[in-house]
Amino acid sequence: KYQLRKVVKENHGEEVLQIAVNKLVEDKCNLVATVGARQANIYDNDHWGHLDLVANFHNEQTDYAQGGDLQCCAWIAPVESVEYDDACLAVSGEDPNISIISLSETRVVSLLEGHQAPVLSLASAKKNKDLLASLDKDGKIILWSLKELQQFAKAQVKDATAIELSSTAEELYIGTRHGTVWKCSIPSAEKTKVKSLEGSLEKSHFDNAHGYEIDCIRTARVNGTDLVVAQSRMGGYTIWNANSGERTGEISAPKSTIGGPRSTFDVSAEGLLAFGRQKGDILIFRVLDHGDPLKICSVPPPKIQAPVRSVVLASEST
Repeated sequence: KYQLRKVVKENHGEEVLQIAVNKLVEDKCNLVATVGARQANIYDNDHWGHLDLVANFHNEQTDYAQGGDLQCCAWIAPVESVEYDDACLAVSGEDPNISIISLSETRVVSLLEGHQAPVLSLASAKKNKDLLASLDKDGKIILWSLKELQQFAKAQVKDATAIELSSTAEELYIGTRHGTVWKCSIPSAEKTKVKSLEGSLEKSHFDNAHGYEIDCIRTARVNGTDLVVAQSRMGGYTIWNANSGERTGEISAPKSTIGGPRSTFDVSAEGLLAFGRQKGDILIFRVLDHGDPLKICSVPPPKIQAPVRSVVLASEST
């Protein structure tokens, strides 16, 4: 069922650090974004398997931002300054600022300023399209109101390495350098006050499954159960029940370890889990309510083998 359909070589010639499908807006789920070097590319996957390039953004220095290499991206709902039927992508990396790009204009339409260090991760959620979370290299976490284009909550978590929003957009999950996953509740946004998240951090909600740095966290609601999945730098994948904190399954895949920048995996609402490995193949598993996930297949690499840095799953219906 799963097979390689197309290979796209991007003109920057460097690693693609993240790929993201627009899962926030129903009629924009055909849009796929990538970031690598100083570029963000947006493709149209309307005709499945074609991936036609529709926009290319270069993160060059301007009077407002320093530019530089991009490391992360997240689809967000259109901000106020663009047309209602536009699509917006948040990108960041070496530049501590978060740039919001309009697809129709292929330019930065808003800038979120608040970090002082390179941004490692961005997270958005379909259940609350006003919300964006960001994490920088120094462990500063900011929650942003996209309607107001300003921060409304923040925390300093020294050893934080990854973030993800819950499927309900009511909690934030934080992965750490020591292999633990923390949880905190997301407060309501207020225009006049930036709240601290540190008082609501639950450091012991999930057991220490890894002991190694967390590279990526994903959440999904599968068969009516909210799940949290964490990937360690050493290639371990652990699954917890988001509500009880009970560990429900795990995968050991040492060859999925990739040095350098973080790697990302994905979990779909249909219960599929996919990640890439050093040799260029992709493994796909079926997540169960209890027990270790079942391996479905391995998608072999193309002729030119290279580590898979990021994997994303579209809905099975698209």
